[in-house]
Amino acid sequence: MLENILTTQDCEICKICCKFEPDELIDAPTFTVEQMEYSKKINNRAKFTAIGNIYQINLERWKEKYICPFLIETGCQLGDMRPFDCKSWPFYLMKKQGNYIIALSQDCPVVLKKYLDYRTIDIHPEFISICYEVISKYPEMIMDYNREMPILYVFN
Repeated sequence: MLENILTTQDCEICKICCKFEPDELIDAPTFTVEQMEYSKKINNRAKFTAIGNIYQINLERWKEKYICPFLIETGCQLGDMRPFDCKSWPFYLMKKQGNYIIALSQDCPVVLKKYLDYRTIDIHPEFISICYEVISKYPEMIMDYNREMPILYVFN
């Protein structure tokens, strides 16, 4: 989905999106019931917390951080079955003052550098369409805007 912004090699080297500081646990990815059931077949030690009709992955303690239990040396065990939060990172679909927005994480070194260099990042219409689908099907997946991040797009 983000091939024009990030390469597979960028992500394989970094993997920062799968590692969380203690104050970032709220950002743990959320899964639909189908994604959760599939992911448990891939990794039966994965645990989830139900939030309405979605499921948030329970991250595992790793040094001073937390990591996703699907992170392995070569990347994510889930591949193309990753949840929306993972496929769309470093972008966050969020709510702010009654509006849905797309915000940019300041943790991704590759995308942040592009944003700082050009002060803009084009949001592909296909990604916006996918966001509309998430908004209509899984509104509980969308958290409130909770920290200062650049807002790249505001939905009408």
